[in-house]
Amino acid sequence: MRYIGIHRAGGVVELTRRNLQTLLAKLDDPLSLRALVDPDDNILIRAVESSDVRGGPAAQAALAAEGVVELTRDELQVLVAALDNPPASTAERSVVQGAITVRAVDDDAHYRNRVPGAVWMPSSGEFT
Repeated sequence: MRYIGIHRAGGVVELTRRNLQTLLAKLDDPLSLRALVDPDDNILIRAVESSDVRGGPAAQAALAAEGVVELTRDELQVLVAALDNPPASTAERSVVQGAITVRAVDDDAHYRNRVPGAVWMPSSGEFT
């Protein structure tokens, strides 16, 4: 994950295929907090089952202003699908909440200069 922008004032979050698949796996892990934080602690991406639990646009904008973005299972799956079958525009690979845009990016482009960070999966007791 990479956050590009001004802390809590908007910007872009890039989530790799690995990040997206990890968030989907965390939704199925009953012990997981279901979240990833960018390496600089600017933004937290939390996976939620559906839009019913995250509130409306005003609530989403308020969370985004605090540095929290909630993505539903469906949104995560759409972002993964956009990596599998790239759409014509980058907007079709994005989800917008408040002033923050979440964009799906391929692992190769994102990790060419660094190794992926460790991700804790509580139910298995493993870092991936």
